[in-house]
Amino acid sequence: MKVEWNAVKGMKLNQMVERILHVPGNFSGGNLEMTMVFDKALDLETAGSIGKNIALGLKRHSEVFRNVRLNVVHWQSDEEISNEVVPLMQLTMDSFYQKGQWEQGKADKHLSCLAEYLKLFHARSKVILLVAGENFLFQEDEEDKVRLKKALEPFLGKKMGMILWQQDDVIFQYREF
Repeated sequence: MKVEWNAVKGMKLNQMVERILHVPGNFSGGNLEMTMVFDKALDLETAGSIGKNIALGLKRHSEVFRNVRLNVVHWQSDEEISNEVVPLMQLTMDSFYQKGQWEQGKADKHLSCLAEYLKLFHARSKVILLVAGENFLFQEDEEDKVRLKKALEPFLGKKMGMILWQQDDVIFQYREF
């Protein structure tokens, strides 16, 4: 589904990213490294629309995003997580969201598994944006909460912002875990 993107959503994205960048000790200048995680439970058109709007919004927002190293993480399932490094502007191209490359995954994934992966392979990223759908599970039980808290400490929880697609609307969520 094509996402309606307006100035208010652009402003909320910019505020969330600025809040992440201004966490003490996070970003002090130079080339920015960031990670964008796509939940493969999202359909191709929705993910493409959100991804394009995020890339264009960040480029317009600040000079910092003119030269950024972007890691795109494809979150198929808890066991299948892959990564690719692309220029930020490639997210604006339809060729990035081709059907052959976008196989929809399971909806029941756990944030704790993703956080453990990000801590191992993307700890250098200063901004981590998670694009997920409405079937996304934050935590299920006490064990999951403990795993999530351990994975997000000491710094990963301060760098992550969530962009959730729920009930035909985009919700921006930033919270320190």
